[in-house]
Amino acid sequence: MAARMDVEGAQMSRQGDADDASVAVARLSTRALDRGNREAEVREYYGRIGMGLDLEPRTEAGLEFEAATLILPNLSASFGSVAPVTWTRRADLMADGRDDICISWIAGGYRFERPGSGDARTAPGAGCIMPLDRRFSATTEDGSWTACIQIARDLLVDRVPGLDDVAFDRIDRSRPEACLLFDYLWSVTHLPIGDARAATVSAHLVDLVALALGSTGDVARGAQEGGVRAARLLSVKLYIARNLHRSTLSARTAGQALGIGARYVRSLFADDGTSFSDYVTERRLVAIRSRIADPSEALRPIGDIAAELGFPEPSTFYRRFKSRFGVTPSEVRRG
Repeated sequence: MAARMDVEGAQMSRQGDADDASVAVARLSTRALDRGNREAEVREYYGRIGMGLDLEPRTEAGLEFEAATLILPNLSASFGSVAPVTWTRRADLMADGRDDICISWIAGGYRFERPGSGDARTAPGAGCIMPLDRRFSATTEDGSWTACIQIARDLLVDRVPGLDDVAFDRIDRSRPEACLLFDYLWSVTHLPIGDARAATVSAHLVDLVALALGSTGDVARGAQEGGVRAARLLSVKLYIARNLHRSTLSARTAGQALGIGARYVRSLFADDGTSFSDYVTERRLVAIRSRIADPSEALRPIGDIAAELGFPEPSTFYRRFKSRFGVTPSEVRRG
């Protein structure tokens, strides 16, 4: 019942007032449900109620499903895994009146069927566009990972020329716009987002979806200044987090790794109210403080930890640490 209430509550949040910029997360795992009822529970409350789709397992093992769904104004975004399954939008389910655009990526790709259009396939890991105002079925034999974004159609209809005619496989992850959308989607579903940022993140996702679907002109230019810059900034910050230990970390090396220019990288941080070097210093100091306060690191010299995280010169490190936290590293270690 807890899983049922989580999914129902999440659906109500997604359909609520768009001005109520709050964040909710619905989590569902078949492992947490009674084995005798779990398939029916997932099909009813996550599939039909939550997404407007029927889920039909493709193996005798039945339905194994795990997902975390981020609920934002006007859209929802999910990451998880699922056993081989068919997702179907049937005529009876269309009575709910939803016309959202659903974009789903899955490890093994989909066999996508639409009445009157035959069937086709998406490549493994490629996005599949599923409009909820039409009947379709999408089958996969490998759901070891899956991602999905479901977005209100009226947010896209004026941004994407010929939205109703966009091909189901329009979002190709080899294209930069599609890569940005997927990477930003992954990031925001794996990082904490406070209510204060809910509307902004939602707007950025709308920008990126519109761009990936083929927006042009002023809409595309607006997306470049909104969602694209936000996605780029987040990708740089994630790169920094993975490379704090590198002495060569700079706007130039980050830009080279991500395929953008150093000047562009610096402009992203300027718009965010800081600089690349100040942001890196802050993240390094926070990481070092966490390490030296960790009992498992108690025998490690503080200077060694600082050097490993980009401060090879002890005097510079101690001065900046004291200025940032108001205490010395040794005082942090003593607790």
